[in-house]
Amino acid sequence: MSGSPESFACPWCGARYPFKPALVGKAVRCPACKNAFQLQADGSVRRVQVAAPAATGAASGSAAAAPAPPPAAAAPKPAPPKPAASGAAAAATGAPPKPANQAAAAPASAARPPAAKPSAPPKDDKDDELDLDAGLSQAPAPPPATQPKTTTRISKRKTEQMEAMRQQLAAQLKGIQEQAAESEVAKREEKRQTDRIAKGGAKGKDAKREVQAVLTGEGEREGRALAWWIIGSAAVVLLIIALVIIANLPDSRRDALAHYAAPVPPAQNRYPALGNAVRARAWLLSAPSMPQGPAIAIDVDDADFGTERVIDLAPRAEALRALKGLQYDEALGLWLPPKERARVAEIIGQRRGTDAVKALAAARIRAIDHGELLRSLQLSEEDAALVGDLLLGQAPPEGWDIGKRIRERGELPERLVLLPFHGKRGHLLTDQGRPPYLRYQGPYRGVLLRLEGGDWPRGWRLLSLAPAR
Repeated sequence: MSGSPESFACPWCGARYPFKPALVGKAVRCPACKNAFQLQADGSVRRVQVAAPAATGAASGSAAAAPAPPPAAAAPKPAPPKPAASGAAAAATGAPPKPANQAAAAPASAARPPAAKPSAPPKDDKDDELDLDAGLSQAPAPPPATQPKTTTRISKRKTEQMEAMRQQLAAQLKGIQEQAAESEVAKREEKRQTDRIAKGGAKGKDAKREVQAVLTGEGEREGRALAWWIIGSAAVVLLIIALVIIANLPDSRRDALAHYAAPVPPAQNRYPALGNAVRARAWLLSAPSMPQGPAIAIDVDDADFGTERVIDLAPRAEALRALKGLQYDEALGLWLPPKERARVAEIIGQRRGTDAVKALAAARIRAIDHGELLRSLQLSEEDAALVGDLLLGQAPPEGWDIGKRIRERGELPERLVLLPFHGKRGHLLTDQGRPPYLRYQGPYRGVLLRLEGGDWPRGWRLLSLAPAR
């Protein structure tokens, strides 16, 4: 055999490595099976038996300095050493294990010791290992996603939902890491086996036949499938993160409910100061459809919102502006001029509704029937009742009196935006007109109102809230 061989095989496990002249004559350890052997110049290898280190440091140094005896021609192949015993001996002495051939006795000619030479520094076992797998590294696991910091006020129910989302996200990321690690190990093992088959198998003395490589491309297909699986999983994780971020964005609708249900100072926590303080945060203190005003909210965090609906007041502005300068007479159900109210009873007598309006018109007194006004707006019964509440309801002292601005100045917003909501686990206090407040826990419903157009206030505010019995 001329020249140096291209590779050699481990005599213990058959793993193949590229031939390096620097390794000739040295006892090295196979990275695959961790057993020692010695590489010869012609490319052949022989097994090296690792012996337990000497009891003292001096004995170890003497054994290491002695030359190794030549192998016997008819000696049987030594059995592989037991890793547990070797590791235990090495751990007991604190020194790395030495090859057996370095522990042989010095020949007789060594009776006269040679001149002392400076001792070489101890060599780390890792220097004798074949570092042939440096290029095979495990793909780093994707870093765990961090949850965005929440700066807004979050209810107890939303906190539980976010915690469940975080746990689900952590479980998915852990599963991705484990599957990626298992796939990488399988691919490395498959590549090693394929390389061995492609190079013809072991070419040492124990090789009996050569095996021709058969490449099926299965590993490549699995790699592509794993890549697509990781991409899909990453997309799902990103979607979950986006949903969590969206769920924690500021919500003006929920903020309006939280503002209405906020606690009051202890000095106002009694009847009727509590109800007046809480209802002052709403549009109305009372109205025809809710004589005692909206219920007092203690906890409405589980509220679900319905679909917004808009009442366009532009085409109805003329009918509503006709109320300017008039006052409502609840007993007659009529809008009348304040100065003419004393004559009205004499003129209409027992007449009501449109008959009363006609009699007053004959006497040149302007009057509007309230029921006929609401019907002329061409709204649903529910929306017409809401408009009636805004016209006749009592506004908070420091709030915006919509009805008063319409009656006195003929001003009205362009649109009323209504948002119904409901829940199943509300905690409310209802006013029965006398102390104490009645506690209620169960389903509830209500409406939020927002005005648009003109110089009216912006934002949602509660209009009505009541138990859904």
